Amino acid sequence: MKHLFSTLFALMQTASTLCWETGAAQAAGDIDPKLRKPFIDHTLKYKDKDSGLDYSIYLDRFGGFERYFPCQFDHGDWWVTGDGRLCIKYESKRFEGFCLTPKIDGETITLSSTEGKLQTTAQFLDGNKTPLG
Repeated sequence: MKHLFSTLFALMQTASTLCWETGAAQAAGDIDPKLRKPFIDHTLKYKDKDSGLDYSIYLDRFGGFERYFPCQFDHGDWWVTGDGRLCIKYESKRFEGFCLTPKIDGETITLSSTEGKLQTTAQFLDGNKTPLG
């Protein structure tokens, strides 16, 4: 009986590790972690073009993000592709994800589409700068 419990425990431990590693690899886009490093624990803060209200997206160290728009929080996963594009995938199906090419210049980040069209420029702040963050 003792052998059965130790075998079950070992099996559960292996399964838990496999699930965690698989999830982490998917969140990271199966790429070199060095590409993610500049974005980890940073907030992108920008103004909505239509309303003029502030948006914030916080990128955590585990490949998750929190997006704040006044009175609304959304979350999902982020990763960097092998060619350096920053990708966001919302957990909610209300919003589509995206992959944009980032260019960091101090505390400013410019995100462009693959066609090179300017999408947005945002403040690139160290740490979680979302309200209540």
